[in-house]
Amino acid sequence: MNSLNTDNSFLITTVSDFSAPDIESDIVVLNSDLPYITAENAVKYVYLAIKYSKRYCVYTITGRFIKDGCLTQCMISPKGVILGAQNAAHINLSYRDCINNGESLNIIETPFGNFFLAVDTDIYHPEVVKIAVSLGADIIIASRHTDLYSYMPQGVCIGSENAAVTGNICVFDVTNEGGMLFTPDFKNCIREQSVTPKKNYNFKINLANIRRRNFQLENKTLYKKYLNLLER
Repeated sequence: MNSLNTDNSFLITTVSDFSAPDIESDIVVLNSDLPYITAENAVKYVYLAIKYSKRYCVYTITGRFIKDGCLTQCMISPKGVILGAQNAAHINLSYRDCINNGESLNIIETPFGNFFLAVDTDIYHPEVVKIAVSLGADIIIASRHTDLYSYMPQGVCIGSENAAVTGNICVFDVTNEGGMLFTPDFKNCIREQSVTPKKNYNFKINLANIRRRNFQLENKTLYKKYLNLLER
């Protein structure tokens, strides 16, 4: 972790399968080609994530794993302390009857701000985003698995983009294809030339400098943008 951080900014990145992060990274979100880590392997997986945090002196957000029948993620401090965990409130249709829904939403406090972990499909549910924001979340980490056979670039980013704009909050979207950052100031993947997630890509964030959207002035622009997308 960068020890010279004096402006409340932080460098966040996603890496695959415990690979080493950039030396300046402050927060790492782990991703994997697996939809989730099974209950049988969950304890070992979290133990490896704790070792990873301590080795690289970073805050680590795990991938998805099964704990007590729920799809779970947790955040670990650079000292290897589990700061908090979140169960998926909504379940992917393919997981029905084998994974349980979570019953509460938790905000994880760090020196960089308050984090909410949107597990799997939770990022597509506006009530989850609204409650997380009302509870004091400053940034949402959305972690999902993408099936490559049904991969559509717009489909990958539209959930997190909606959450960032309507929730007026930063969203770091992580899939097995990499990561993208969405902010409420309309800098998003559809507006850019490329909508492909970027593997091991670093994003420098200072939450205090993120411009909040003026919905009264920009809602027509947002509507027109999505109307054009739907007409493609």
